[in-house]
Amino acid sequence: MDVGQIAQIIDYQFTDPSLLIRACTHSSYDPTFNNGALETLGDLTLGLHVGSLIYDTDPENITECHIHTLKSVNVDNENLARACVRNGLDQHLMHGDVNEVNREVLKLRQQMLDYPIHSNGRIDEPKFLADMVEAIIGAVWVDSQKNLATTGHVIGKILGNLNIEYENYRQKPTEQLWSSSSVKARFNLLEKMDCQDGNPRCRIIMNNNQVIADVRYSGSRKVLRNRAASDAIQYLRDHHGLQI
Repeated sequence: MDVGQIAQIIDYQFTDPSLLIRACTHSSYDPTFNNGALETLGDLTLGLHVGSLIYDTDPENITECHIHTLKSVNVDNENLARACVRNGLDQHLMHGDVNEVNREVLKLRQQMLDYPIHSNGRIDEPKFLADMVEAIIGAVWVDSQKNLATTGHVIGKILGNLNIEYENYRQKPTEQLWSSSSVKARFNLLEKMDCQDGNPRCRIIMNNNQVIADVRYSGSRKVLRNRAASDAIQYLRDHHGLQI
């Protein structure tokens, strides 16, 4: 890793560079000197900073639901992992399995081409990249003597523009499909999960017989369900004029 290069990326010079070294050290590389505690601290600091920005958009009318929803989408693992790769911070991660890191980063880069902004739950992001970003934020928080303005500046450098306006919020496909009153009122839908040729499979069936989505995916169940829901929504839009 290169302390000076990271300092340029995040626009912050560490008084104690060992904090940054720890933030970039995964537990698989060093079981005792690693970023676990800083990652937890960074997660809390990030949540406070982003939550405060959301609150300030409309202090008189903002609700806890709006703060929680918008904070979640801005600080989720996918957004953090994307920021890690976008800024080249992944190149400074000290991990016990370099080949795994390279595979996961390459996979994420390819998926970012398919989903340039945010996949809304349709990709499996490498959590260790998100943890690294949170750990760096935690390290800045400690090194700056818990200065939220300084830490917020670094957060802005890493994450870029945040989505803090509720009208810009997009639900995940599963939320759109299964929570929509218009879908429930018009269509009789059923989700079926099984396994075919060793690959998990998710089908969405309409009116008990018509398959409107059929997706196979070997990754997480969450991503599989979101991809199937996304296909089903597109089908209902194209063939039944659904607007959600």
